[in-house]
This record gives sequence, C-alpha cells and structure tokens, in this order.
Amino acid sequence: GGFALAHVVERARWLTEAAGERDDAIERSILVQSTYVGDDADAKLHEMAEQFEMERALLEATPFVLVGSVQQVVDKLERLRRLLGVSHVTVRDADGFAPIVEALAGR
Repeated sequence: GGFALAHVVERARWLTEAAGERDDAIERSILVQSTYVGDDADAKLHEMAEQFEMERALLEATPFVLVGSVQQVVDKLERLRRLLGVSHVTVRDADGFAPIVEALAGR
C-alpha cells in the first residue's frame, strides 16, 4: 500500500502537479510511525520486519520508519527532503529523537 517509498513519491508528484504555482507555499510533512536511533540498526530492522510482517527493504526505504545511527537518520531525512520536499517531521518518541534534532539544528 501507501507505506512504500514509491507510493509516497507518486503522491508527492501528484501534489506538486496539482498545486502548480502554489507548490512553494505548501509545507510537506510526514508522521513517522517508528524511530530508533542507535548503533544496532540491523537488529532493530530485523525485529521490525518480523513484527510488522514486512520486507526489511521496504522498512529501510519508507519515510515512515527512521532507524539507524544519528548520521544514518540525518542522511535519510535529507534524502526525503530532496525527494519529497518534506520539511516537517513528526515522531512519536521525542526524547529518543532528540539527537537527530540536535544534529539538524540550524540547517
């Protein structure tokens, strides 16, 4: 369904086309369903793949899951900004996500 990155890219493209000249005025945001910031991302992704009965590759690619080291998550967020125009991210674990906010402060 709509969890796959390809589907999200398709919806973002549709929004851009529909907005036309107003596109720059639209703030794109995502609600991240699961986050994990740590060094054992491989184990966490494996656990999540079993828990959600999804392929690991889908979980790694989707914008709705952010798992990895601080640098890996920052890199993914920067890719999502370029690819989807996302400038606002909501997470369920603000305390666990604090290192990412700190790394991105001022950018």
